[in-house]
Amino acid sequence: MSEIMKPTPEQLRQEKPSHYNPYTQEVIYNWQQMEKMGENEHVTIDYGRIVNTAIMYAGEQFPTPQWRAPGIYAQGNQAFASQILTTNCINAQFNLENGDTYSIPFDDGKVLSGAFAMVARMYERLGEKGFKRSRLKDIFTSSLATKYFFKGLTDIPYPNLRFESLQNFIEGLDGQKPNEILEEVAVINPEGQTIGFRAFDSDEGRGLADVLAERFPIAYGQDIQELNGRTFPFHKRNQLAVLQLHGRGINTNDSLLNCIDIDKVGPVADYEIPRVLRGLGILQLSSALSEKIQFGDEIEKNSPEEIELRATTVVAVAKLQEELNKNRKALGELPLTMAQIDYWLWNLGLNYGGSIKAHRTNTLAY
Repeated sequence: MSEIMKPTPEQLRQEKPSHYNPYTQEVIYNWQQMEKMGENEHVTIDYGRIVNTAIMYAGEQFPTPQWRAPGIYAQGNQAFASQILTTNCINAQFNLENGDTYSIPFDDGKVLSGAFAMVARMYERLGEKGFKRSRLKDIFTSSLATKYFFKGLTDIPYPNLRFESLQNFIEGLDGQKPNEILEEVAVINPEGQTIGFRAFDSDEGRGLADVLAERFPIAYGQDIQELNGRTFPFHKRNQLAVLQLHGRGINTNDSLLNCIDIDKVGPVADYEIPRVLRGLGILQLSSALSEKIQFGDEIEKNSPEEIELRATTVVAVAKLQEELNKNRKALGELPLTMAQIDYWLWNLGLNYGGSIKAHRTNTLAY
């Protein structure tokens, strides 16, 4: 196979202009090229089902989550920013090898599982003021200490990977509090007032997703994969951090947390959204891959199966956003951002329970 060159910005825009960030644009472009060449062997996208889904749901309510649940998220906005930037560097799959999910006891006999359990445990033990470099450094001294810190009804998966990511994040802070990173990406008006933050680099200044990838190469910069000579820079956790900060920002008086270029944030390529897309009939899997996932077999990191699942998720959700907004415009409704669509898809996934399983990959990328 001849060498495949990285697409230029002009190539990324040649078929249809995209408002997304360069990472998402490159993922979409490279998947489109794979489709044209017939290189996808494991996952296909039913574009007709996307159109029908958009027609069906366009008139629904699409709230933006506020990320304020008591006992899980910090109530102070600056503490919340530190919490999100810290927890997202270890916000990855929580399924254990035996099929269980990481979980902890919560108020009134309730049980939290998955990411909510991880975030709640972090908040329980650090509180509103504990998300500081010195405190994090004292706690996360080893993978064993990391495992002990998160101990709940079950152990948290991949403590070694989480320790490595936390160490990179702590070192990269270089004396800062996590929330102070937002000062580097603040958007300031001519009157000197902070009116929000920027998600991606532009001529006007730095963006949070880019700063995270640059300053924390393990915690936030590794989510770039290769398939058939093509590059897929997913950067899931970077973009999820932006979505969460934006959700809190538009529901608070603290304008620092409001993302001004939220329309550029692309789909979050995790393990939950492809499960939902399969339930909607949008993603079609080969019989072999479908059986692997349903039996709980590991989908190897960087395998064609895994990368195809993630790439099709990005392309399908981007197309779904386009179709939803086209229909909403006809209905006189406002366009949807990825902050709304990601949350809507996540909630749809609750309908499937365990009937459609998420794929399991030994990775901290998502």
